[in-house]
Amino acid sequence: MKPQPELRTPRLRLRTRTLVDVEPILELDADPEVRRFLGGPVDPAAHRALVAGRIADGEPDVWAVERLAAPGLIGLCSISPRPDGHGNQINWRLARHAWGQGFAAEAAGAVLRHALAHPAIYGPLVAIIRPDNATSIGVARRIGMAPVGEGHFYGGPRILYGFGPVRDPWRQGCSRPED
Repeated sequence: MKPQPELRTPRLRLRTRTLVDVEPILELDADPEVRRFLGGPVDPAAHRALVAGRIADGEPDVWAVERLAAPGLIGLCSISPRPDGHGNQINWRLARHAWGQGFAAEAAGAVLRHALAHPAIYGPLVAIIRPDNATSIGVARRIGMAPVGEGHFYGGPRILYGFGPVRDPWRQGCSRPED
């Protein structure tokens, strides 16, 4: 497996998770507001084992998000297979103290640019968002995505944000990757 690249933005570093991140991830996922649109609370012991196992196994395409100016996990951003098997999805979540500062769009934009630079690996990419999650809808729009469909995922209705056949993501606020 090819090592996961570190991604950087002017304010953020997106890096491979390590076992040092287990406790901060558990803290992130223990916040009911962070989990409000993600299925609610998780069992701490089971979640600890799951997170540690995935990190130890080298689960790909999950980045720990941290500020360049103050290292320490503030969130996660990832690419994972869609539950219906039609391509991949981009996901993001941040600790509440990092909300409202543009970090989610900055991190998701970096991951999106990485995915768009490697279409043979990632293929079609969408964000699967609950219709009442206005904040994530705003992030999707800020990184150039627009509604491309609807579906029933994760136990309820969802809007799929992505790039339609005539939408050029490079013209939607996503800078081209550097060669």
